Amino acid sequence: MPRVLSAGFRLYVLAMVLTPLAGAFDPSPPGAGAAGTGGASLGMLIAALVPLLIVKALLILTAYRRRNWARIALLILTGLGLGAYSPHLVHAIAEHPLYGILNLLLVIAEAVAIVLIFTPAANRWYKPPPPPPAAAPTTAPPVGG
Repeated sequence: MPRVLSAGFRLYVLAMVLTPLAGAFDPSPPGAGAAGTGGASLGMLIAALVPLLIVKALLILTAYRRRNWARIALLILTGLGLGAYSPHLVHAIAEHPLYGILNLLLVIAEAVAIVLIFTPAANRWYKPPPPPPAAAPTTAPPVGG
């Protein structure tokens, strides 16, 4: 496995492990929201986060086992997550610097990870090996003569 690919997988795992930790620094408690709007309860957050982390972990493991479809699924899942979350970073950094910076580091880690698993060296590693060259047919000497 190329080093760059190994580094990408490590970054993904690091981001997965740090995601709940960054959530612990969220300054707004679960269930808090604008007056009258409620908000997500802790149970709802866990119910959404745990399955997502499990799916992501399974995709990382499958991509690590050289399944290209899992790498593409990671690209899609990561792209959707980065696209949905990135707009909120500016507000998070301005309002709650520690929480915002932790989340910015997670976004950077996932963005770098996805770039690393699509480098040319990684692409070559995911290509199936070429079939062995066909052996030239051998002609056996005639039997008996």
